[in-house]
Amino acid sequence: MSNTIKAVLIDISGTILVGKEAIPGAIKALRRLQQQQNLKIVFLTNSSTSPATLLQQLRSAGFDELAIPNINSILTSVSATRNYLIQNKLRPYCLLEDDLIESEFNELDMNDPNCVVVGLAPNKLNYQRLNEAFRLLAKLKSSSDDNYRPHLIAVSKATHFLDADRELSLGPGRFVSLLQESSDVFVHVVGKPSAYFYREALSVLGIDDQSHVAVIGDDVVGDIKGALDSGFGHAILVKTGKYIKGDENGHKSEGFVPTVTVDSIVEAVDYICSNC
Repeated sequence: MSNTIKAVLIDISGTILVGKEAIPGAIKALRRLQQQQNLKIVFLTNSSTSPATLLQQLRSAGFDELAIPNINSILTSVSATRNYLIQNKLRPYCLLEDDLIESEFNELDMNDPNCVVVGLAPNKLNYQRLNEAFRLLAKLKSSSDDNYRPHLIAVSKATHFLDADRELSLGPGRFVSLLQESSDVFVHVVGKPSAYFYREALSVLGIDDQSHVAVIGDDVVGDIKGALDSGFGHAILVKTGKYIKGDENGHKSEGFVPTVTVDSIVEAVDYICSNC
């Protein structure tokens, strides 16, 4: 029997929000979830957006303080990347949007960069900038004896995402792979499904035993596989966002399947409330 749920990690994009609109029933479901006593809740995203901007988007979509209390309820792969850079004294060359660099990375030293950071940045992922990043990576590799030094850092390695027009769009993962393969360097992935990101989430939750934590998401690899690989007790797949029919069964050969697959965040909350 699965462990009692004491904390929940909830993916944002595709799970409770698509573009600028809330998933039907999501606001009411989250208000209900927040009323559960002694249940810790943190919202996660691989989106290359600052926590402040993301909270503003959620508020505009109708998620009030009863659904998502404050900015401290949100952990983004951007903030985790900033923390990683600071902890490892890295000076990044950023393939990120200018407003994100200004709001989240402005205190970092970017002179004489010793790593490349890649996120979802449609205005920056062009040939000129990618080639500059490639040349830097080639230079860094030739001057280092450590093949596993984090020269290339991915905010996320998602291959695609559900865009505001409800069509799938190319994620940063393919650009990360291009740089990794062309320069033959090790890539450190900060966002889901990396163990680093989930450790950061556990730290925010203040939970030591991940078997009592549930993860809810629409990405069978980023959310579900990441959660199971990190030892979380419950991995709940929702059939919204980037979910594609058959995702819940498509990875059995790889040894992982969701704990449960439900129609949306509404049914996911029903499951949580029945097991906490």
